[in-house]
Amino acid sequence: MHYWLSFFLLLSTTLTAQTIQTGIKSLDKRNMALTLLKMYDPTSYAMIEEYEAAPSTYQLGDEIIVIEEKESLVKYLEEDNYISVIDGLNQAVHEVAHGYANHMSYKYIQKSNELYDWNADHYAFFINGEVLIVPITETFPAYETRHLFSEELQTFRFPTYIAPSYRNLNTQANGIYGLLNELVAYYHGTKAAYEMYHYFDQYSQGTPEDWLVYLANVNSTYYAYLEFKLYIYKYLIYAKAYHPQVYEEVLNNVAFKRTYQLANRHFEKLIQDYFIQKSRIVKQLQKANYKVTEDNEYIIIRGKDYASGRGNFLKTYKTLKKELDKNTYKAIEMVLSE
Repeated sequence: MHYWLSFFLLLSTTLTAQTIQTGIKSLDKRNMALTLLKMYDPTSYAMIEEYEAAPSTYQLGDEIIVIEEKESLVKYLEEDNYISVIDGLNQAVHEVAHGYANHMSYKYIQKSNELYDWNADHYAFFINGEVLIVPITETFPAYETRHLFSEELQTFRFPTYIAPSYRNLNTQANGIYGLLNELVAYYHGTKAAYEMYHYFDQYSQGTPEDWLVYLANVNSTYYAYLEFKLYIYKYLIYAKAYHPQVYEEVLNNVAFKRTYQLANRHFEKLIQDYFIQKSRIVKQLQKANYKVTEDNEYIIIRGKDYASGRGNFLKTYKTLKKELDKNTYKAIEMVLSE
């Protein structure tokens, strides 16, 4: 274990909140991010540690695979200050999760090549300590499903991942497997943002601005859970009608279904926990004589000489949840649960 990390884990049990916060603030942005993740989101830390330690060259049969550039945590952290680092953790962890998915399958296939067809493409998904290697079967671009979405269901991420999108994006190049890749990555990023509650609760000043930073980070991505769940369901509905072979191969892909089940279960619980956490934050602020109001678009905090708010995307969340509650999706949900 790195000296800086051992040092701060020891401090966290013996010193005051002010001393620990000062210590964390003295680190550069990479070590600050790793310290925060190790303390509050150890599963993300474990994923990043394994990914960064993995080799860049693999031999699969007669083929040499060279990974020319890995995803970097630092690339998505703008400044060497704790608010900037915490603000960037959601995206940084999300992108490293993509790097893990895209590259780490080679490690496991090389290690146990008798278990995998190394001529096929795979994703490697890390979910709460479990690694799943998912072979990529035949697909079609997610763009083909665009006509299944009413205008109301074309939410924030629709243009990027469904239509018009980009030809080389994973949701187009790898279809439903790319959608699963995004679901898992958004889970990791949202979870990292969510877990920073403990830092704000213990070591920040607990000001409205502190809590708005926290809430904005989680609010920006939590509803991606329902977006990608809907994209996956629509993809399967379309595949069953127009690409039956693709549909059958996906449903016969045990690793795909297992990964989806884990991501779905953990992401759903994360959101439930977040809503409880948000209520706790509101009560804390009210106890400190701030007025907190929330509707389907914004959460706003008001106090003496203070008023500020952030978007909460509840309208989008509720729209997607209402859609997914329809019987249309129950059959898909059942076959993915088998």
